[in-house]
Amino acid sequence: MGRSARSARSPRRPQPRRGPGRPRARWRARGAGLDPRWVWDEQADPLVASLLDRGDVPEVNRLLRTWTKNGQPLPAGLPADLRDFMEEARRLPSWADHGKLATAVRFNEKRGLYLGVLYGLASGMMSTVIPKEALAVYYSQGGADMKDRISKTAKLGYDIMSRNAYQPDGEMVVTCVKTRLVHAAVRHLLPQSPYWPGRAEEDIPISQRDMMVTWHSLPTTVMQKLVDWRVPIPAAESEAFLHSWQLCAHMLGIKDEYIPGSWSEANSQADQVLTPVLAPTTEGIELADILLSLGTPVDAGILSKPILGAFTRFMLGNEIAGWLRIPREPIWDPLLRASWGALHRGTRRAAALPAGAGGVLDVRRVPAQGGPAVPVGGPADQHRDPREQPALLRCPRCPRCPRQEEGEHGHGGAEQTQDAGHGRRTRGARSTRDGDAGPRRGVDLGAGRLHRGRRDRRRPAVGVG
Repeated sequence: MGRSARSARSPRRPQPRRGPGRPRARWRARGAGLDPRWVWDEQADPLVASLLDRGDVPEVNRLLRTWTKNGQPLPAGLPADLRDFMEEARRLPSWADHGKLATAVRFNEKRGLYLGVLYGLASGMMSTVIPKEALAVYYSQGGADMKDRISKTAKLGYDIMSRNAYQPDGEMVVTCVKTRLVHAAVRHLLPQSPYWPGRAEEDIPISQRDMMVTWHSLPTTVMQKLVDWRVPIPAAESEAFLHSWQLCAHMLGIKDEYIPGSWSEANSQADQVLTPVLAPTTEGIELADILLSLGTPVDAGILSKPILGAFTRFMLGNEIAGWLRIPREPIWDPLLRASWGALHRGTRRAAALPAGAGGVLDVRRVPAQGGPAVPVGGPADQHRDPREQPALLRCPRCPRCPRQEEGEHGHGGAEQTQDAGHGRRTRGARSTRDGDAGPRRGVDLGAGRLHRGRRDRRRPAVGVG
């Protein structure tokens, strides 16, 4: 299926731009009248399809590898239609707030440890139980070279956390524009694979809704975990963190009307589009195993895989760990619960120190007036009694003790599993069929080369790295 099918399902009429301060938190009210499940990228999709059909991709890849900084002029020699698109796509929207972006930098520096762990082991592993995302990765070039895929995904997280992310000498705008082009290439190529039809619910992957599902697995999931862990976050930093990710969504080609304007709206939207779709697939299970095995060349998986598995169970809960067939670790599971709990207790104690007091942990301290630390980013009930910790960190039967596994502590009964620390159950398991060996063809715009004839295990596909 090529451009004609996509064109019939994705109207080309211009849509009014809305800042994320006025989004549609729930998509039953369809903004400008379009359901995001059937909206893709009406600017990038036909352009990239044309580049592929014209055979311009190898030269475009070569030229775009030299474009690395936000303020850098586009390389000479790009096709005129691509240059025009990129000049428009690289512009920040009028609602971009550089003051908030500076505040987001301070937040990223203060909470870098939390953010790094959550991006990698919560958001990263969650992607394997988002069925549409897992399928698109598995049957594309990313599934054949997961190290390359991880490095490119990690670059977006690294760039958005950098001090100069959206500044002329930063790289976040470049990363977003190149990612937008790669998404368009996947939409054009993957439906042409003989192995793709019947695998997903729709013919064309990576819709606006799909991109927002992935978006919620990043900032929304991260903020929910920070709130669950009672990490003190000033209101200005919470708002700034959200703003940096709103800007990222816009630069990736997501329409402003679908971008949540507050954490309350983000949580509401995630309840609607992320939590209900979490489920295992055969492809996602294999991708998770590849991710957990990335340290095998270093230690043969003796320590790295069990530790990463224990972290995944701790971050995402027993249900998702079970879906991904991650075994329980009798040493690392309890050790992680105890050590992480000690870290949080130390963080909360440090947060209660008077202004000017020193401490090893970089935490926000109580104002000189003695006012309380204000955790933000979720509903008002986050200001709960310290004994009423989230189920991920506390035993469901004994609010004063660390959470125990089923059968321990003499409780018995069914274990109270949670998904992603949201306090909500996910739907039942779902799986798909295994693939067979077959040909590959793909393009990696600006980050790689034209791939042909690649074969890897059972992941045949037309794909993009």
